[in-house]
Amino acid sequence: MHEPVALTLPPGPTVADIARHLDHELGLTAGPEGRLRRTWYDTADWRLYRAGLVLEHEEVDAEPPAPPAFLRVRRLGHLVPVAEVPLERVPGRAEDLPGRVADLLAGPAAKRALLEHCRAEGSVRILRLLDGEAKTVLRVILGQDVATSLEERPAAAPGLAVALGERGEREAAASTVTLAPSLVVAPVRGHDAEFDGVLSRLGRSLGSQPAPDPLVAAASAVGIEPGVDPSRFAVAVPADASAAEAVRLLVGRLLRIMVVNERGVRDDLDTEFLHDFRVAVRRARSIVKAAEGVIPEERRTWLADELRWLGQETTPVRDLDVTIEELEGPNPALDPWRADLAPVHDLFALRRAESFAELVEALSGERYRRFVAESRRFVASEWGDPDEDAVAFVQRRVHKAHRKVVRLGRGATTSEDWHEVRKAAKKLRYLVEGFRALLPAGETADAVSSLKRFQEVLGAMQDSVVHVDQARWAAGVLIERGAAPAQFLATGALIEQQLAGGRNAYARCEERFGRFAGKKSRHHFERLWQRAGESLPEMDDGASGGDGPAPAAGP
Repeated sequence: MHEPVALTLPPGPTVADIARHLDHELGLTAGPEGRLRRTWYDTADWRLYRAGLVLEHEEVDAEPPAPPAFLRVRRLGHLVPVAEVPLERVPGRAEDLPGRVADLLAGPAAKRALLEHCRAEGSVRILRLLDGEAKTVLRVILGQDVATSLEERPAAAPGLAVALGERGEREAAASTVTLAPSLVVAPVRGHDAEFDGVLSRLGRSLGSQPAPDPLVAAASAVGIEPGVDPSRFAVAVPADASAAEAVRLLVGRLLRIMVVNERGVRDDLDTEFLHDFRVAVRRARSIVKAAEGVIPEERRTWLADELRWLGQETTPVRDLDVTIEELEGPNPALDPWRADLAPVHDLFALRRAESFAELVEALSGERYRRFVAESRRFVASEWGDPDEDAVAFVQRRVHKAHRKVVRLGRGATTSEDWHEVRKAAKKLRYLVEGFRALLPAGETADAVSSLKRFQEVLGAMQDSVVHVDQARWAAGVLIERGAAPAQFLATGALIEQQLAGGRNAYARCEERFGRFAGKKSRHHFERLWQRAGESLPEMDDGASGGDGPAPAAGP
């Protein structure tokens, strides 16, 4: 049996005109009429769409008895659902959905809130093709929708979202748009011939064409691009841009990402909003610090200080998010201790709530409002030398940042040393990824891949430090409360496991650094700062490259 097919019609005829035409040309009999409202949900970064899934809530207003509202999951481009459940209200998390719907969404929507993106609502008429015995052999659903954008602009920073230097970005379309009339031709089992015949005749008589997925049609009409992650950091910096123009474009995009995620941070919709906000802050700070001599120094120092402050304000909540996620995740070694670790989990959650309240207070304060306003003016204004070549600027900064990572790594002997290497490696990665449009594509991908592998062990070691500090704090609270001995033993098991993970990561740091600083990886990075026929000065093994003296060896 064929699947239903959606068709678009040329502009001009009204729904009534089309209905009369279908009656006259195809002998379709008018059936029930009603109103159909479909709302499409996805994560903020469109994880369902990118997995080829559509989450659609459908409500019908028709003659009594009205059918119930349904939540459906279907494959993108297909109208038949793979799972559906009667549901009046859509919860904010995939794990709170019932049955197979939850199972289908559990993977792609893990950890993320389900948000409304757009809606289509309009009248529908069901027309039927009858055979000689008055039995229905085909149904045609005729309707016309009004599409509405449900994506909210950040309320905390009015105007900033459209004034942060996103040059060439498409202007947002109107939030409500009337779509052209559409048809859905639905087959009846055993009558494929009638289905094929009607499709052919509709194409000839009405000029109908296959329609895009209803989600795509509605979203595109109101200026939404399904599948585009609003936190994606990819800026098409022109090859002939000045250094100031390149910095302005990148910092503008990162400020935009902060604004896009701010509502999710404030409303605590899910932990990824804070993560994306925080990454944008760190990326922006790295680029601003590297732009010495490009941004006027007074503005550069102020902006770097404010971004540093935002990083500090967001750290406690993010650290606790990671700690709680680690504790809640699958871990067979801790399974015997789960019940006794429940008070530890509760303490983490309480501490997070307190830290979150402090973060919201900071985002609601005068300092943050001033930062938003000043940043807006900073990105919109003109500054810097228009003749300073962006490519040469980026090559020098990447070269210097790479030298620093290598220098620090060669002198690292303690976990504190490796922590400094970790911070320098992050700055290097942020520079390479931010300015990748100005760097050789293939070598950039290889260089970032090499750096990521090194960062994995550095990150694991730092995570261990954070988790151990949190667990030791919880142990101290439990002592003050006179907790049961089993809870101390469970907390001790948690601490020991985290320490073991940190020791394992520490043991691998030198080996991973050796690969990162080795000939193959170094070749990829050297290609980033070398132009055809010229190169920057080579790095000798002991030079600090102007970054200051090498750190003293630890014990």
